[in-house]
Amino acid sequence: MRILPVYTPNRKYTSINSQNNRNFTRYNNSLSDFKSIDTVSFKSRVKLITDLRNIPDIPCACCGVTTIPNGVIDKFMEEKIYYSARKAMDVIESSGIFCKSKLNPHQLQAYKFCKMISRLYEGTLSSILDRPAVVHKMGELSKDVVADIKLIEKMTKRVFHDSSYLIKELEQFEPKMNKVEKEAFNILRKYSKIYPKKSFTEIFNEPKLFNKHLLKLERKQGNILWQIDCIAENMSTPSKQKIRRLVKKSYNIILKESFLIKNKRSRIIEMFENIDEKIPERELMQEILFLVNQLPSSKNSVSAFIVKYRDYNPNKIAERILRGSAATIEHVKPARRVNDPGENEIKNYIVLCANCNSERGQIPYSEFIKTHRDMPHNIQKYIEKVIEYINNGRLNGYGQYPQLIRQRVIDESEGKIKLDISSLNLRNYVQKNKNRK
Repeated sequence: MRILPVYTPNRKYTSINSQNNRNFTRYNNSLSDFKSIDTVSFKSRVKLITDLRNIPDIPCACCGVTTIPNGVIDKFMEEKIYYSARKAMDVIESSGIFCKSKLNPHQLQAYKFCKMISRLYEGTLSSILDRPAVVHKMGELSKDVVADIKLIEKMTKRVFHDSSYLIKELEQFEPKMNKVEKEAFNILRKYSKIYPKKSFTEIFNEPKLFNKHLLKLERKQGNILWQIDCIAENMSTPSKQKIRRLVKKSYNIILKESFLIKNKRSRIIEMFENIDEKIPERELMQEILFLVNQLPSSKNSVSAFIVKYRDYNPNKIAERILRGSAATIEHVKPARRVNDPGENEIKNYIVLCANCNSERGQIPYSEFIKTHRDMPHNIQKYIEKVIEYINNGRLNGYGQYPQLIRQRVIDESEGKIKLDISSLNLRNYVQKNKNRK
């Protein structure tokens, strides 16, 4: 049981033994009125699916990975990864982060409040703070105290298990992990067998592992910049000079700046996009922009993943491994497309994993499928899954969805993707809805 300090982010991580049975003096305020407020009852009822993201095992329409609902990830993190409030507060206390003599009155009050409710309720501090009784009590506290309570809440989420525990818990999601996340997970599993008590962060910081992947990352980045330089050779002298200036700047960003500096990739892409309209050789410039967008990222390169997340809390690394496969709503026609934005309506929605959604951005499907050749096959698998739930009467409000999304995909892909929706049985869908009424 260990923690990465919140108040001192530049410090190295340290191991801390738990002291679960420590005696302490309870906060003196009365607790009797807490439970009198916290008496909300709920009736269980099976509901129809009204959100595409909640269809069980819905595949990503781009890469085909079986997506995970964000609610499932949230529940997993709360129940399996984050420590209970009681244990987390014990670890924080034993770590020496809270030296009462150095706390101001607001911090001390916040600390005592969190300590009190951690003894009164089960669960993580986040879940306890959402309880009606606790929300009511926090309403009586000053804004400064509430702000410090939120800081302590973040602290409790930084208390982490060793790698052997996290690997064991995450293995249930391995079949649904995206390619890069699965590669990172397998590396963590391999090293966890050697160093079971080390954290994910410590494993990523193993010199041999980190240096190997940093070198791989720099080589791949350099290779892409070299290809861009070769394309520039076929341009006019003014265009060639502009592109080569950017290539040189890019090399400096990659090789001369510290690997601790974030957003290198996005800065390089932005430099080339800003010069796009100044280059008259349109076809060659499109090739360059295509290449610069292939620069490795944590979504398409395990080396970039390790370099980026090497200084993250182990809990964040565990969550990131899952979030890549999270089910997200994608606008077929991008909502932020200049002059021709897509609607925030069902007819413009499909489900992509978080990685593919982020990568696609505003790229038309007609271009996107050049680097995602399996997308036509995977989007067909996706629509068949949706139709299965429509035919069974379990997806409410989506009867016309297959026809609408089929046309929208044809338009966005310039006819390169045509969905087969012949298995749709609207009569069955209508009948089941009538029976339900």
